[in-house]
Amino acid sequence: MIKKDNQHCRIRIRFAKNDALKFLGHRDLIRALERIFRRAGLELAMSKGFHPRPRMRFSDPLAVGQIGRDEVMDLTVVAIENPEQLQGILNRNSIRGLNFKHVEILNDSVEKLNAKSFCYEVTIPSTFHERLKIKLAQFLACKSCFLQRN
Repeated sequence: MIKKDNQHCRIRIRFAKNDALKFLGHRDLIRALERIFRRAGLELAMSKGFHPRPRMRFSDPLAVGQIGRDEVMDLTVVAIENPEQLQGILNRNSIRGLNFKHVEILNDSVEKLNAKSFCYEVTIPSTFHERLKIKLAQFLACKSCFLQRN
């Protein structure tokens, strides 16, 4: 069992939120993760205060309707047995559409989560391909482009 003296252990979990859960909001995802962690027997470190919550940190939430192939979160636990074993336990206790890909123990020197970049994939129906090529060529030919946000 890995546990630091009078401290908790931070772990980084990489997971995928697949098509079956694309309409699940971020708060619902957090509740589902809490239940999965409890079913897996993880002893979670809790926040202090009137309404304690598990100490979880996400890079950025996914919008409703999006899937995530490589999402990342940090979780603070009281103790952890084996990260490789934990990944299997989490997957066995998971819900359909949520797949745990990697679990690692973080050293104290590892920074807290802070997303530096995102990669999006957009599927465009074939009926729009020709029109998109024309619009994209026009856009790339422009010296400047002004956007108005509503």
